[in-house]
Amino acid sequence: MYAKVTKIIEVVLIAIGVILAIFGMTYGFETGNGLATDILLYCAYALAVFAIAAVIGLGLYFNAKQNPRSLIKLGIGTVAAAVIVGIAYLLAPGTESMGTTIQATPGELKITDTILNITYFFCGAAVLSIIVGVIVNAVRNK
Repeated sequence: MYAKVTKIIEVVLIAIGVILAIFGMTYGFETGNGLATDILLYCAYALAVFAIAAVIGLGLYFNAKQNPRSLIKLGIGTVAAAVIVGIAYLLAPGTESMGTTIQATPGELKITDTILNITYFFCGAAVLSIIVGVIVNAVRNK
């Protein structure tokens, strides 16, 4: 059931994305007012929020229905994610952009640096997990 629901959500999100891309191509991204780009960005934000909410909501529903004890693991994962984001936010310097005359607000700079720190952390974790995985497989196959 979960796979069927997620497949339907996936198809709906792809269809909305295709419709918006066609709109942007027909309206024209190169017009001076930038309306097509703004609409596509706002819709992309909305689709991302909807997809995240759907995944979390469906995960909660099906986990609670099939295996209530897995909600504890989900809670621990949520707390761990919140801690990682909090640490990334505290470490973000919020320095000004270089090479541009228009500066973002200090809050926007802090959020941008937070997202960069989260990206760095997970890229490092991915590389580390690949290395550990290779070592573990080599040890097990001996």
